Amino acid sequence: MFVIDVKNCCLVCTPKDCRYVALSYVWGTGRMFKHIMANSDHLLTKGSLKTSEIPNTIRDAINLVDRIGQRYLWVDALCIIQDDVSMQQSQIAKMDRVYAEALFTIVAAYGNSAEAGLPGVSPGTRKQNQELLRLRDRSFLTILYDPTAISSSVWIRRAWTMQELLFSQRCLIFTANQVFWRCASATWLEELALEGAGSTALEILPANSEDQLPTGALDTAGYPALYRRLLLAYRQRRLSFQSDQLNAFAGVTSTLAAVQRDAFVWGLPRAQFAWALGWYFYGYHARHGAATKVTSPGGKVVDVPFPSWSWAAWGGSEYLPPVDFKGGPAGVTAEPRFGHARLQRATQFYVSDAAGRVVAVDEGVGRDGEESSVQQRRFPWQGEEWRSPAEQRVGTIAGSGRIGALYFWTSVATLKVGRVEKQEPERSDYQAFDPHGSEGIPVIARYMMMGSTSHIQGQPGYLKTERWPAGQPSTLDDMFDLDFVVIYKWGTMLILLAVEWIDGVAYRLGAAEVEEETWIGLKHRQWKLITLG
Repeated sequence: MFVIDVKNCCLVCTPKDCRYVALSYVWGTGRMFKHIMANSDHLLTKGSLKTSEIPNTIRDAINLVDRIGQRYLWVDALCIIQDDVSMQQSQIAKMDRVYAEALFTIVAAYGNSAEAGLPGVSPGTRKQNQELLRLRDRSFLTILYDPTAISSSVWIRRAWTMQELLFSQRCLIFTANQVFWRCASATWLEELALEGAGSTALEILPANSEDQLPTGALDTAGYPALYRRLLLAYRQRRLSFQSDQLNAFAGVTSTLAAVQRDAFVWGLPRAQFAWALGWYFYGYHARHGAATKVTSPGGKVVDVPFPSWSWAAWGGSEYLPPVDFKGGPAGVTAEPRFGHARLQRATQFYVSDAAGRVVAVDEGVGRDGEESSVQQRRFPWQGEEWRSPAEQRVGTIAGSGRIGALYFWTSVATLKVGRVEKQEPERSDYQAFDPHGSEGIPVIARYMMMGSTSHIQGQPGYLKTERWPAGQPSTLDDMFDLDFVVIYKWGTMLILLAVEWIDGVAYRLGAAEVEEETWIGLKHRQWKLITLG
């Protein structure tokens, strides 16, 4: 790891027991001076960072750290070699430690790019003057405090800064006309000292930033609740590059994995994998088609598209709507109004890892005392075949060996989906029907959370169409076929994913739920091994 030596104005390898200050800021969309392999040797040369190419925010941070008597500064653009994928991946996974172990974090909450600078550090960079009022023998200054200076900033809306703020123990926050100091015991302004104030007594930061990550393992209810809350806060922030969906959340997942002794599979917690597959967004979202870089065990770097079953594969127009999950997490009994429902695993999931090997997703079988028989027939809609994908003959499984592909045996049914209530065009209520029902066409699944690929745009319980899956009608009033697969049982309900098929591989379109009794009554169910891409 590199740090900036502010005395010598160059990069150095991090000294042992290094005390350093970190910088949290906005890159912006313009040209950014970065550390790359081609200039790495030069940046290790004394005085190399005195160049005019260094953005104002970084230059001011170097100046500030020097003036307060500290020696080292960590800045992502310079301390990570940006075209060294292995270093990038290694450092991104350690973002929690980088900010947590910093002496404090300088937050550049002013401006929309790295050229904005830190107002007040350099002469003439503050735009507002305080007016002086004299009454008798006393003098008064107007207060410059703007309670929305941070909450309305570009910095607070940036996805990367969520974990930077979350892990920082102490923050020195620069706005246009004020500097804040914030730590666990006090919030200070240049004009006010609030040592005894609670963390929200002075609301300089949005409430969803107040969550603290645990230092010890949470129980089966607390862990998924915290994960959901953090994911909700994260996915409502802006991200310049969709390829960073997992990278900008990696510090959070690294910390949760460590304290819970868990692992994350494409952003989903392994210990609650079935439940986490049932995510959905309350509003428009579409598969963005971006890829992330994955390093194989042999060191080869490949671009891998995000799998459709991961929330990281999906984006919105500007802000994503809130995210939630179907049913409830494993080991947690629902409230009485949900009939004291509990999650029951219905299948074993397998995933292709970075080496293309098919490995089981270990959800902690047997932890709650009733999951040990997941790979045998437990429910009347299940079949008898349970061979793992690794035991199948090579080439017989669609998409086999594709990094990120998910494999599992499940019950599959094709249903008719259509609009059943006349509402405004952008809010069309859709239901699913059994096309083979003996008594008319009974409803089997309502309120499908169906936001989709480029085909289907959705809101909670509603669908809006641009283009239906290939070969289907193009008007809102037409009905179309859609396949649904079971991912787990929750109380009397089965949680389903709606999928489309491309070259034998299924791709997620949305989530739905149905009464188990109704699913059993379907006449043309299949039990099959599917590949979910």
